[in-house]
Amino acid sequence: MLWRVAVRYSSDRHILQLPNGRDTSVGELKELFQKEDPSLPHDLRIVFDGPRGRIVLSDDKKKLSEYREIQDGTVFRLDLTVVYVQAVNGQKYKIPIGTDKFYNYPVSALLKDVERVTRFSLTNHKLFLRHKPLLPTSLEGKALTLTDYTIRKEDTLLIQKESSDLNITNSQVDLCFMVDCTGSMASHIEAVKNSVKNLREDLVKQHRGCDLQFAFVRYTDYDVTCNRTTHLDFTKLDFTALCIS
Repeated sequence: MLWRVAVRYSSDRHILQLPNGRDTSVGELKELFQKEDPSLPHDLRIVFDGPRGRIVLSDDKKKLSEYREIQDGTVFRLDLTVVYVQAVNGQKYKIPIGTDKFYNYPVSALLKDVERVTRFSLTNHKLFLRHKPLLPTSLEGKALTLTDYTIRKEDTLLIQKESSDLNITNSQVDLCFMVDCTGSMASHIEAVKNSVKNLREDLVKQHRGCDLQFAFVRYTDYDVTCNRTTHLDFTKLDFTALCIS
């Protein structure tokens, strides 16, 4: 008997035909979903609402006939959260990620998903969120996650070409970095220090004939009881010590 079921996730809804009807296995059902939408990840979680609540189809070998609640016309839901990616030509793609692992999802895995779904190499391009590149993908041996970059559900990321090299023509250049060191930034300070340190080292290597001097300004929550202002002048101080402090 030919069956038809619906699958819904995000704002999409698809109608699928099941040639084997109730004899279709959960694994075969997943393959049909992925054939309908190649962007779907392989580790799908399929759920549907039964009379006693949500039921998860967790065993790929199980047949639909083993679930009495599943009938012709049943609506399945994919336990997925999506982010969107806009390519350089303006086309928008959907990147589905399992809801249960969204916030701990590694940025490195997201970059691979983007290349797989868009079929676009990020070799000479970067992925940006609100004008900030998703780099680095790890810090001190720990993989950075979507949470580390404050990526939220339904966010839109942009694929953009890498910026051209900085052309410095002056013999002396002063660079000042202002960093938010308020309480909410506590988990990101080390990443900021690392990025500033790497930029400084790269600029020194690329522009050896230029006198590059650096300053670091931190701003914190205002404290009316404190009259102390911390500042650093443009001097040839030990930048390594600055990053450690």
